[in-house]
Amino acid sequence: MSSESVSMKQPIRRLEIPISKFNDVAIPHHLDLLRRHKDNLKK
Repeated sequence: MSSESVSMKQPIRRLEIPISKFNDVAIPHHLDLLRRHKDNLKK
């Protein structure tokens, strides 16, 4: 494995936790907001 390949993996690993937290928190939150908005439009 080249040193470029190893150095590329480090930043990606550093982003894994923030991305997984975003997926667990922000996406469901925004889906809920969109669902409520859609329900309000139907009224």
